[in-house]
Amino acid sequence: MIKLERCTVMNFENAFRGARNPMNSWAKMDSYTDENGNFILGDNDRDLARRLCGAGSDDRKFIRQIFVCVDITAPLYWWKEFDTYKVATVANSTSTMLKIHSKPFSIEDFSCDHMSKEALDCMGDILKLLEK
Repeated sequence: MIKLERCTVMNFENAFRGARNPMNSWAKMDSYTDENGNFILGDNDRDLARRLCGAGSDDRKFIRQIFVCVDITAPLYWWKEFDTYKVATVANSTSTMLKIHSKPFSIEDFSCDHMSKEALDCMGDILKLLEK
């Protein structure tokens, strides 16, 4: 099971301003942040983003200035894949070594999405044994 919580996306305005630096086209910027703190993407900036994204990785570098923060709860095998393909990431994690004993084991601690009823019953027995 993978759980995503507390997702925040930031720095759109600065990213779009930076995307306009090469052509000094800041006056064409039509995105803004509304009174509730929501970023509103304007038509000019949307068009620029589409053109830059289609032009290749060097031209779409403005995307690297948009920051995404999220709390991810996932099984160990997923984290190994995430670590392989990450780009410009910073990760803070809880310590399994220091905290594994701080609460009882539960079925939610394991990836059991595709387990049969029989396997889940067996897993329940294993959890009881671990707690013992």
